[in-house]
Amino acid sequence: MILVCGAAFAVIKYLLPRAHYSKRAQDSKIEIIERLTLEPKKNLYILKIDRKSVLVGSTETSIQPLLEWEEREPSVEPSKG
Repeated sequence: MILVCGAAFAVIKYLLPRAHYSKRAQDSKIEIIERLTLEPKKNLYILKIDRKSVLVGSTETSIQPLLEWEEREPSVEPSKG
């Protein structure tokens, strides 16, 4: 009984909060990079869409884009030799 309760606690505490990230479709162009909870039902998300990243704020009733930036190609420095 103790083992079952411990396993149930572990699933609820650690696996369920992370499960929604794994439901992303294989061919999806949108990826959730990070989520930050500010208050209950108020979150910030960093989304990656192709080569662009977007900071989005969400509340219980709305979603607002806050900032957008494009990923740059890594610069290649000439080797010093």
